[in-house]
Amino acid sequence: RQRRRLGLPPRPEDAAPPGPAPVAAEMTLDLTVSTAPGQTAVAPGDLRQSWTEDGRPHARFVTETPVTPVFGIASARYERHALEHGGVTVEVYAHPDHGANVPRMLRAATASLDVLGAAWGAYPHRALRIAEVPTGWRFAAFAFPGLIAFTEDRGFLTDTRDAHRLDLVTRRVAHEVAHQWWGHRARPTGGPGDVFLVETMAKYGEQKTIRALYGEGQVARLVAYDRDRYAWGRAEAAGPEPPLAEVTDQPHLYYGKGAVVMNGLHALLGEGALDQALATLLQSDRRIAPEDWRAAVHAASSPEARALVDDWTRRVVLYDLGVERATATPRPDGRFDVTVRLRASRTEGGRTLPLDEEVDLGLYTADPASGAAPVAIRTVRVRGDREVRLVAEELPAFVAVDPLVRRVDLDPEGQSARVEGGDVP
Repeated sequence: RQRRRLGLPPRPEDAAPPGPAPVAAEMTLDLTVSTAPGQTAVAPGDLRQSWTEDGRPHARFVTETPVTPVFGIASARYERHALEHGGVTVEVYAHPDHGANVPRMLRAATASLDVLGAAWGAYPHRALRIAEVPTGWRFAAFAFPGLIAFTEDRGFLTDTRDAHRLDLVTRRVAHEVAHQWWGHRARPTGGPGDVFLVETMAKYGEQKTIRALYGEGQVARLVAYDRDRYAWGRAEAAGPEPPLAEVTDQPHLYYGKGAVVMNGLHALLGEGALDQALATLLQSDRRIAPEDWRAAVHAASSPEARALVDDWTRRVVLYDLGVERATATPRPDGRFDVTVRLRASRTEGGRTLPLDEEVDLGLYTADPASGAAPVAIRTVRVRGDREVRLVAEELPAFVAVDPLVRRVDLDPEGQSARVEGGDVP
């Protein structure tokens, strides 16, 4: 990153290899751990045996099937929390005083197994373990095969008492569980776009779990944060922005922008079609590349949708969406005609592109800036003069464009406006 800031080319040793990464594609694991008295060892694989020898606890872990060549071991004076769910033992290993969020973690893990397993195929291990590790580790959380290392400050000590805040613990658990499919089952070839296939797909997995547990409103809040993360990172980045499918080490792209794009594709293709396309990649017995992802998603898309898939992942296309004016007039049947004048454009590298696609409008009875949820969402086609008309069942007080955050808009300022006409509160 510092070399990019200074306008320097990548070091040769930092360049991605042209072919598969120079490590084994998979390995078997038969691991015996000896640890300090009073501690419990945690690792991937089935716990086949545990015993004490020379006063030290020992444990043997074995994977039933080959796994990716990355594994971790944790050992501490843990308190174990466990339940059986759909043939999988779900376990959380926590400091005895750090159990407040354990029920939330167990709920998030089991929900993720259900939601993601139904979409992409059965979870491949008999156990799913979450182990607390100290603050200050390189990662907030990291997914090994069947084992998630989760730092105390980013999960176990997160304050979840405010029900109005995003459920960050569930989001983080869902993301790491999604890596059991994206990163450990679907393995990239090695090169630009790898992190798109691993991290962006895991962002989509966390959206699926949050959607199942909390609904579209919470997904929109989550993706709005990711959109802002992209905007912040883009403002600080040096050099031209690569397309999402060619991203390397830019977290604001594969996390932030990628989350918005996947939320948009979920609406564009439909959840069933998108998940089926992704499932075909997970069924492959070879490593996958961004072109494989594109081919699978194209196969599930209409011609119009294919063009947007490419715009969003193979080009750097940005949107500017806003509501300039909204008016409502009563109809004889008691409903209301609503006319909305939009600010809507698409650009690439500062060049204006044609715009002819469907976007969402949200109708509100209170200011969306206050956190109010839309009472209705209508999909309208935007083209030409940017003026759209719709019929509302009740008089809206505000109208907002793209309320569910399905387009990459760097500046959401002005996306909502008060409706003129009628007795608006």
